[in-house]
Amino acid sequence: MNIAVGMSGGVDSSVAALLLHQQGHRVTGLTMKIWRDGAPAPGLKGNACYGPEDKEDIEAVKRFCDGLGIPHHVIDCSNEYEQIVLDYFRGEYRSGRTPNPCIRCNQQVKFGVLPAMAKKSGIAFDAFATGHYARVGKDGATGRYFLKKGVDPKKDQSYFIYRLSQEQLGRTLFPLGALRKEEVRGIAKNAGLHVHDKEESQDFYAGRYSDLIGG
Repeated sequence: MNIAVGMSGGVDSSVAALLLHQQGHRVTGLTMKIWRDGAPAPGLKGNACYGPEDKEDIEAVKRFCDGLGIPHHVIDCSNEYEQIVLDYFRGEYRSGRTPNPCIRCNQQVKFGVLPAMAKKSGIAFDAFATGHYARVGKDGATGRYFLKKGVDPKKDQSYFIYRLSQEQLGRTLFPLGALRKEEVRGIAKNAGLHVHDKEESQDFYAGRYSDLIGG
């Protein structure tokens, strides 16, 4: 099967790609570029999804894919991310509500814009995979897909992707859903991946939120 894997440069997406490759699938790495070139970065420090460090992450993913012998493509989603996630984030904060940018990003960008733009660019794949700790089931009576928690209660990420559509769930694989985090780090260490002990991102932005909302 041709499987495109959304890769961020962390241990989870790297191991997801590694496992699928070891299973004999034809794996392609996809990394979305979401930091807009020229955007101000006032003293950003920390490991976060949105920030100028994504250039380093992209380079790390490319090295990993080259070492595994699989193709890697960078998909520029920065304009879409600005419109879908950042504009929403600003609007919710200014309205006195608490936004959840990660859920919105997963539903509309990572599982939406990224694979759609990849296919539009001519990259062929049958399924899309990520390193999320979640699982997908299918009801035999109705044929509908449903989201299940990952087996690791400390790392379950089903709440981040609960808004995925039937179409998205039907084409998505979660290779880490039946694994625990320590098992994933062990797989990475045994495979000689330098990211086996990489710090996890704790927020979507490492700076002050006022940097994004303009106040």
